[in-house]
Amino acid sequence: MFILKENMAFVSEDRRGVGLFWDESIEHNIVIAAMQSQKKFLKQLLPFLTLEDGSKIHAHTLEMIKDLDIRCVGPQQLVKRLSGGNQQKICIARAITLSPEILFVSEPTRGIDIGAKRIVLDLLLKLNRELGVTIVMTSSESACYNL
Repeated sequence: MFILKENMAFVSEDRRGVGLFWDESIEHNIVIAAMQSQKKFLKQLLPFLTLEDGSKIHAHTLEMIKDLDIRCVGPQQLVKRLSGGNQQKICIARAITLSPEILFVSEPTRGIDIGAKRIVLDLLLKLNRELGVTIVMTSSESACYNL
C-alpha cells in the first residue's frame, strides 16, 4: 500500500512484497501508514515526545476487524498467519484508515476464495456509495463484477 498524495491511497496486488509487514501484528499493519503520514493514533505528551495512542489504535483495529470480517484470533495476531483473503482485507483496512478521497486498487481479489472476494468487492462498493470514495480498480479476472 502506498500513499500517493494526501487524499489518495493505493493497494498493491503484491501484498506479500509491498503490501504487508509479515512479522508485525494486524493492529500495526492497519495503522502504520496513518501514523507516519497523517500523525493519526499518536498523542503528543511534550513538544519533543510523541507516543502511540494504544487505546485508539486498538479500538480502530477492532472496528476494522468487525467491518471487514477479518478472520483472526485478535488484533495482535501476525499477518503472516492469516489466509490470503484476510491479508487482502488488512491491506484494504490500511487504505481505509487513511480516509482517502481516491483509492486505487490493483487486483483486489487475486488469490482469495470466492467468499472473501464478495466481501472485498462489497466493501469497495460501500466505500464508494456511502463514503463517496472514488475507487479505481484494475483486475485481470474474467468474471464480471456486477458492481
